[in-house]
Amino acid sequence: MLVRAAVLASPGETAPTADQLAVQQTVVAALDAPTELLIIPSVNADGTVDPEIRVQMEAHAREVLTGLFAGDLLAERLAIAERNIVEVGPDEGLIIGGGVSEVRFISTVIDGDRAAVVVHDRITEVGKAGPSGRTFSPSGTETNTLTLVRTNGRWLVVSEQSTPDSGSQPG
Repeated sequence: MLVRAAVLASPGETAPTADQLAVQQTVVAALDAPTELLIIPSVNADGTVDPEIRVQMEAHAREVLTGLFAGDLLAERLAIAERNIVEVGPDEGLIIGGGVSEVRFISTVIDGDRAAVVVHDRITEVGKAGPSGRTFSPSGTETNTLTLVRTNGRWLVVSEQSTPDSGSQPG
């Protein structure tokens, strides 16, 4: 089960506009997608994943990612998702939960059909490590700077730069 983000307003900030809310919803979903797309819906007793499940996961990843990203970043995210889905198995470990647990919007600036957003977030992955089956749950905080464009009325992320906080475990 994914932990859903709590979108927190910055102190002294006025109520967000409809565009700001739409941008913020896209940002939260984009930050959550990499973990969400690796959660395996069904695993065999030996820890393997049926090929049909992989095909379903790839189709779902394409649908989710094309609704959140555009341009080179979309191509990059699709390639990463495909590679990660292919590599899922008992020797590599399985993601069984997690996601973005907190997002604090530092700034959201919208100029026409472009938006620039800076957020501070915490991401957690819950998984089982390889053959040992040991459960792991790394979490980390980071600051992300994202650029979005409005295309056909929908906000899509076209660039993202992440800076992990010092001392943060990789998520």
